[in-house]
Amino acid sequence: MAKKYAEILLREEIVNKSSLLRERALQSLVQEIAVLTEAGLSSMNPIDHPPGTILNAGRIERSNGEFYIYEEGMTPSVIRVMEQLDQERLGIGKCFGLELMTIAELLHTSGYGPKGTTWEVLNGSRSLTPIKGPTSLQSRYLSEDIPFGLRTFASIADHIGLDTPVMDSMITLGEILVGGTPQSGRTIETLGLGELSKEEIMDFVLTGGPKVSV
Repeated sequence: MAKKYAEILLREEIVNKSSLLRERALQSLVQEIAVLTEAGLSSMNPIDHPPGTILNAGRIERSNGEFYIYEEGMTPSVIRVMEQLDQERLGIGKCFGLELMTIAELLHTSGYGPKGTTWEVLNGSRSLTPIKGPTSLQSRYLSEDIPFGLRTFASIADHIGLDTPVMDSMITLGEILVGGTPQSGRTIETLGLGELSKEEIMDFVLTGGPKVSV
């Protein structure tokens, strides 16, 4: 009986230690942010998924599911487009007084790959390169990351008078590929902020005012 009880205690200790290690690992990935806007503009998926999918559309359709976007699709030219897209995201952040991390920094600090350039982070990632897909152009990489990611970013940029040509091109091409409805998704208007200035938007994010219908 004593031996069995000791084994139970040992198992519980192992489980507790494992849980503590997982908790510490998760805590190390948590970053404090200044304002809610920073969190929204730091979303990685709209920056890496659409370029990787759109610029590999032919390969995806011909692969019959045998496609690895991070292993095969993130070539130097695709990453150049991704980084130009990322510069537009960073530009939106600067208009709101935010110094956002680059896509390479976000990927690294999130634990996806080694510190370095976008190419080095993605191609050195042990967790991303084995991922198979997307297996179809009707993937969330386009159907979600464009209307609820890039379109949101671009709508905000347009509202404050900032040009985003690469972002706009990704949205246009992505909508054609998935047969989506132009202008669909989350925009500055659907967020209830279309009548506010840049300063009023920041005030709303920080304080909950001015009063708007959201």
